[in-house]
Amino acid sequence: MRERRWSGGGRWNGSRWNVSRWRGALLAALLLLSAGGDVAAPPAAAGAGSPGAAPVPAAAADLLRRFAGAWDATMQVIGPPGEPPQVLNGIEVNASGGDGLWVTGDFRSQIDGRPFQGHSILTWDAPAAKFRRLWADSTSTAFWISEGDWDPKSATLTMWIETRNSRGEPVRWREETIFQGEGRTFTMFIPGPTTVEAAAMTITYKRRPAAQKVPPPGGPVPAPAGPELARLQSSAGVWSVRRDDRVRGEEMKGTETNTWCCDGRFLLSDVAGRSGKRTYAAHGIVAWDPEHRRYERAFVDTAGTGLERVPGAWDEATGTLTFHLDRPDGRGGTLHADEVLAWNGDERTATLSEASAGGGKVLATSRYRKER
Repeated sequence: MRERRWSGGGRWNGSRWNVSRWRGALLAALLLLSAGGDVAAPPAAAGAGSPGAAPVPAAAADLLRRFAGAWDATMQVIGPPGEPPQVLNGIEVNASGGDGLWVTGDFRSQIDGRPFQGHSILTWDAPAAKFRRLWADSTSTAFWISEGDWDPKSATLTMWIETRNSRGEPVRWREETIFQGEGRTFTMFIPGPTTVEAAAMTITYKRRPAAQKVPPPGGPVPAPAGPELARLQSSAGVWSVRRDDRVRGEEMKGTETNTWCCDGRFLLSDVAGRSGKRTYAAHGIVAWDPEHRRYERAFVDTAGTGLERVPGAWDEATGTLTFHLDRPDGRGGTLHADEVLAWNGDERTATLSEASAGGGKVLATSRYRKER
C-alpha cells in the first residue's frame, strides 16, 4: 500500500501508525513529561571560570518542587483519521537534584506491547531566565531540548521545541502543562498544514499517594544499543572521582554513577561530591547520533553549567572521546575548550584544555577509579 504523508510531518501506513523515526520524534516531543555529567567526567568546563549556579527564583523553585514525587499517568495519542486515540498508562517518578536546581524524571509504560522508558531533566536557566528541559526515550536515538516560561497565576508551564518536519521545514511545537491541585494536565500541540495547531497528545497525571509503593523496574539491565555506545560500556557503574580545577584553584572529590537508559540508547550520569567548601552535583546524558555520525551529551550542574547539546568525536587511533565546549569564561567572553576522555582498565581520565591546534593550556583534570 502506498504510504500517505501527513502535512504535520508524520506518515500513515494503512490504518496504523508506521513505527518510524517520525513517531519516535513525536513521542519524544509529546512525552517531554513536565518533569525531561557526562559519561566520563563531571563537567570540568563548569569550573573553568564559572562562579557557580545563580540562585533559583522563588517562583521557579516552587514549580520544580511541584514536579517532584511519583505520578500515575494516562496518555491519549492521536490516531489515524476516523480511529480513536491510543490510550497508554504509565508511572512517572521525579526526583529533585542539585539543591533544587533541577528535577529528573523517569517514565515507564508500554507501547505496542514493548517496554517504554523515558528520561527527563527540567532545570532553571538563570542567564536566559527560562526553563530548559531535556527528554530522551527508547523510541529514538536523539534527545530533545526545549525551553519556555512558567506563569504562576495560571499555574501553566509553556515550552517550545524547534525542529523540522518531513519536508525539512522549520517548525515549532508547543507543549503546555497546567497544574490543578494534586494533578496536572499536559497537552502537546503540533503544527497543522497552516499556522493552526492541533492537540496531538494529552496526558493526565494524578499524584500517587506516598504510602502507595512504586513498582521497581523490571527486566534485565539494557546493553548498549550499537557499537558506538558499546565503546562506553566500561563507564557504566560507580566511580570515585577527583578533579583538579586549575582555573579556580579548587579540588572536587565525589562519586559518579553511570547507568544505561531507554533500551541502552543513552548513558545517564549522576555526580555527588564537594568542590572546595561547597557541595557539588551534576546530572547528564550521552548519546550517539547516527544521522550526524557524532556523540552528543548534555548536563547540568551546581557550578553553573546550563543544559546545552555538546558534540563529541571518537578517535579510533587513541581510543579517546573528545567533546568541544563553548562556554562563558566568567569575564564576559567565551571559552573554547576540548575535553578529552580516556580509559585504562578500571581507571579513566578527563582532561579539559583550551582549544588550540597545537594543544592549549590545561584547565582541569579529572581522575576516576572504578568502585563497582
